[in-house]
Amino acid sequence: MSILNKIDRKKQYLILCLVLIGSAALVAGMVQNNFGSIEIDYIRIQDENGMAVTGKLYRPITATADNPAPGVLLLHGMNNDKDTEGPAALELAKRGIVALAIDEISHGDSDRIIDIMGYFLGTFDSTLGGNASYQWLKSLDFVDETQTGLVGHSMGAGTAAAIAATNPDHRAIVIQADGPYNLTTHSYMNNYLAVWSFYEELFTTQ
Repeated sequence: MSILNKIDRKKQYLILCLVLIGSAALVAGMVQNNFGSIEIDYIRIQDENGMAVTGKLYRPITATADNPAPGVLLLHGMNNDKDTEGPAALELAKRGIVALAIDEISHGDSDRIIDIMGYFLGTFDSTLGGNASYQWLKSLDFVDETQTGLVGHSMGAGTAAAIAATNPDHRAIVIQADGPYNLTTHSYMNNYLAVWSFYEELFTTQ
């Protein structure tokens, strides 16, 4: 009888653990989409070179074709991916902004560059799929194409600057862990904000 009781108790613990895991996953999912007020979609597009660029689109459900919202493209640093910018994208979406966080080329689920030196020598797309992603974001009917901006961290900051240079219609650009840029030589940057956090991935700032 004692053996049966022990087995029953183990089953009870197992059921309790499964309930806790399921509840935690449910709550985490609800937090991730702000309790249903944000739709998060996995996207996959092709850039100008035919390479696949993947990302996550965070759309507030209030953003519609009849009520388009501002849009922001978020670009991660080296050896990171779209989920690195996920928390920032989520916070933007909570505030009514459509946010697109992508995997830059050779990162995450996006295609890989075969000739990596082409990027550094300037013979390959310097935006690593970012420009194509920015054009795609602006083309969405629930995005106000006159109210779009860029956010870039570290390597993504350089990518954001390259996108801004060829897209003078951007309304604002946030550069984190790079620069500051001289606005005399980088006058194409509209409403430029430079951000340096005290603790960075590879170093601290004093």
